[in-house]
Amino acid sequence: MSDTTVTLPNETAPSARMTAADARAYVNRWREVEQIERLEAQSASAQERWQQLNRLVGLAHALGLFSKAVSNQEEAVWQRWAILRRIGSNDRNQTLA
Repeated sequence: MSDTTVTLPNETAPSARMTAADARAYVNRWREVEQIERLEAQSASAQERWQQLNRLVGLAHALGLFSKAVSNQEEAVWQRWAILRRIGSNDRNQTLA
């Protein structure tokens, strides 16, 4: 096996520097991409959006994110009910006394 030397361009070389015009052109290109993406999103049908949502939920399940979020939400609901029960039982005890 032979050693291969790769020469990387010098980042401080004048050709590697971006001019103000280059920067403006770069930003404008990304603005155009953003506009096209916005138009595509607006033109998507309800069925396409539903499929996108299902893919995102499937990804969340595959990554194990969805089940954690649901269990955390369920725990929060149970904690709220416990607080309401305590408040309700305190109100009944004060009413009966």
